[in-house]
Amino acid sequence: MSKKIILALSAALAIALCAAVLAACGGHPHALTAHAAQAAGCTEAGNSAYWSCEACGKYFADADGKTEIEEGSWVLEPTGHTFAETWSFDETAHWHAATCGHGEAAEREPHTFDGEMCTVCEYRADSTEGLAFLPSDDGQSYVVAGIGTAEGADIVIPAQYRELPVTGIVDSAFQGNAAIESVFIPNSVTNLGWYAFADCTALRSVTMGSGVTLVGAAAFGGCTSLREVALGENVATLGANAFEGCTALQNISLPASLARIETYVFRDCTALERIAIPRGAAEVMEGAFYNCTALESADLGGAEEIAAGVFYGCAALESLSLPASVARVGDYAFFGCASLKEIAVPAGAASVGQYAFADCTALVSASLADTVKSIGTGAFSGCAALASVDLGGAEEMGLYAFEGCSSLTQVVLPAGLTRVEEGAFSDCTALEAVTMGGGVTEIGFMAFYNCTSLAHIRFEGTQAQWNAVVKDPDWALGAGEIEIVYA
Repeated sequence: MSKKIILALSAALAIALCAAVLAACGGHPHALTAHAAQAAGCTEAGNSAYWSCEACGKYFADADGKTEIEEGSWVLEPTGHTFAETWSFDETAHWHAATCGHGEAAEREPHTFDGEMCTVCEYRADSTEGLAFLPSDDGQSYVVAGIGTAEGADIVIPAQYRELPVTGIVDSAFQGNAAIESVFIPNSVTNLGWYAFADCTALRSVTMGSGVTLVGAAAFGGCTSLREVALGENVATLGANAFEGCTALQNISLPASLARIETYVFRDCTALERIAIPRGAAEVMEGAFYNCTALESADLGGAEEIAAGVFYGCAALESLSLPASVARVGDYAFFGCASLKEIAVPAGAASVGQYAFADCTALVSASLADTVKSIGTGAFSGCAALASVDLGGAEEMGLYAFEGCSSLTQVVLPAGLTRVEEGAFSDCTALEAVTMGGGVTEIGFMAFYNCTSLAHIRFEGTQAQWNAVVKDPDWALGAGEIEIVYA
């Protein structure tokens, strides 16, 4: 086919296509006008982007005019107002305030009261007037700064101030106020500052809302009249010394949300009788219940460590069960728990710290799991009633670990123990028989000092091995004649 014929056919095809397009659009090329997208507002309609042809009155969804659309299909309906989930309120009613910048309100209703509290929102008819407030750093809320000009013994923190939420109580806000007898803290408050109510010696009761997640250090320390505390259901942390010296506090319920009990939180709460630590509270820190002399029972929940001195001096504590989650019993953890009768250190625990059970004078039996490899210095010293002990898988035993255990009649030392430390069983005056592994290579100074009843040591090795054991010259001073029996 010749080039002239091909060119003629191409021209004819182009003319045919152009004629078809022109026929489809009324016989003219589109001159499209763009209409930009505009978001809908609360009350005003918006539109999606579209294009129009004035010549033929048609509308398109694209700039090329390929997708024709119906008139008005681009219209976006008004979104309507948006409202806060939380309640706003005044003295007569509550409502959800608009968050879209308009002064609208949804679900506006009069308060319904149960006593002084509205059953719907956080408004209390008896909210204390005259308290001092400061704006928060972001200017979106207020915090209580102090007593201000307020009078009266019952303090009710309002949930709002100048139409903004009240979200906190600053450090030392009411510290040393001797007139306050009760405090109500609304759900809007999320944290209580350090020493917020410390040394309020007349304070008897505290009620916290569900917003509180942090009770600051020493927030109620020294509140010697405090008897009733209702912690909020979302409290996650009790700060150090939060209730230290609350000598009238007998009972307190710890919420399931609690994850952390910091140092000396309940120190010297000498009337506290029982405590149940939630399973989620993995951190119970040093001295948390130090010298709670009336504490009779404790549920340790899911604690992973019994920290140093947690129950130091809890002389009324009779029984407790260490949870399977415990990996370590810390130094002085139960020192002076003079009513504790038995203890079992669970599998998974690796060590018992220094003086952990020292002076537990009523302790009759102690059992350590095979996972326990280390027993600290003086761990059971002064446990005069201890008659039965299982040393688990201990490979290390500290100095004077069982000094003064005067009811102990026999001991089986773990096979992995290589050294009997200085004074380990000194003054165990009822001790009659000891079984000692063949791996022992050293017996320290006065290890069995004054063990006046000790008559037999079974050594799980040969006589030659026994002779090779390095023994301090005074390892059995005051013990009398001892028969050595070999395996």
